[in-house]
Amino acid sequence: MRSRRAIALPPRPGPRGAPGEGPPACRVALWLALGAVLGAVLGAVLAAAPAAAQFNGRFEIEPFRLADENFLDWKAYQSLPSWQYEWYAAPNGMRATVGSLSQEEFYQSHEIKLEADLGVHTSFLYSQREDSVFRPEPLYQEAEMRFGRGWYASIIGFPQHDKVRVSQGAALAYGKRTDATFIRYSHLDQNALYNQKNKQPERFRPAPMMDRVEVRISRPERVFLNVDIRREHPTTLLSPAAPEVRKYRGEKHEGTLDWLGLGGGRIVGIAWQDSREERAQIPSAPSAEALELYQLLEWRWVDLYTAFPWGDGQRLTLGLLRGRFHDRIQASLAEREFRNRLATTLVYGLWERRIDERWQWLFSLQSGQAELLQRDPTSPHPRVDATTWESKLGVGLVLSRTGKLRFFFNSTWDLDLVDQRQWDGGNFQVQMFF
Repeated sequence: MRSRRAIALPPRPGPRGAPGEGPPACRVALWLALGAVLGAVLGAVLAAAPAAAQFNGRFEIEPFRLADENFLDWKAYQSLPSWQYEWYAAPNGMRATVGSLSQEEFYQSHEIKLEADLGVHTSFLYSQREDSVFRPEPLYQEAEMRFGRGWYASIIGFPQHDKVRVSQGAALAYGKRTDATFIRYSHLDQNALYNQKNKQPERFRPAPMMDRVEVRISRPERVFLNVDIRREHPTTLLSPAAPEVRKYRGEKHEGTLDWLGLGGGRIVGIAWQDSREERAQIPSAPSAEALELYQLLEWRWVDLYTAFPWGDGQRLTLGLLRGRFHDRIQASLAEREFRNRLATTLVYGLWERRIDERWQWLFSLQSGQAELLQRDPTSPHPRVDATTWESKLGVGLVLSRTGKLRFFFNSTWDLDLVDQRQWDGGNFQVQMFF
């Protein structure tokens, strides 16, 4: 059941992707699926475009949209809270998740980290990360040459074929990433050689810079804290060829705090993320063809949860999530303005049921209210003001090998549209350690 106010939403699309059935019943089929998914994930990672890879401050102003159920989709594609402990304790690994958001778009997130000691006081590290929800996110890559013991100083950055895209910087840290206490500050000059190497007359004033603070504290059976704060400083792109000024600034805060001292494998925690970007495009002579544009882009959520054993070989996770997405573009011509805002409050439950040492079922249920506001003059539905009740069921199978591999295949089902469609889509997750 769903309630609506104001006008109705546009018709919802059909099943995402080719029609199919739920999770495979036999292990042979699952292994075939595992091979296909790993191939797809690795293909996506290796094919990621490096252009503008280090700098998320793309100056183009363009509209982004989310639909009413997308926060439920995104939550269904996240890993369990307890899975991250194994991830952060390992020096080398890859984790990835891919799931359907619509008939046209996937949610895709992956992370790779590698570390090798070259001596007692020298190490080499590499990291790669992408997290694409409402748009294809630039692939972030960082190589690090680390010196020291206990306290560390590092040279960081990453080369590109086009030297104008090179990034370079430095970092100071206490502890390694896998230590019980890890604190790191880094400064990165993005597109560091742009002004010197660019053959076009465009110039940055000042050059793009990112400051980052990472804090991780892990005390088994007591507490787990992970905080990551990034700030991209305000920068301006000047282009004499096109008489306009483009501006950008951005910041992103995310973190997790879990209390583990309750005993019996219980967890009580909170996770959050707050991302904000501002852009401006200011022509010297605004007109109908050269508009003055301003964009505010926000993605934020807070997740409260608890997890605890429930019977022999079973575990429950219960949580409350509040999320908000907002893309607003203001223009010197009113009919060219755009706005998409999605606010969702949902409750969810996850039930893990172990089959044997390697296999387990994972059932999920999410339900909540979504409020969607849209002002889009290019859409067949230029004005949308709707409140809907969304519900989603997930059925998945997990293969685990402690310290080596975790693979999760999940199929989701729309409960609020059961009279129109049943199967909603699917999600694959993989976590590997080298």
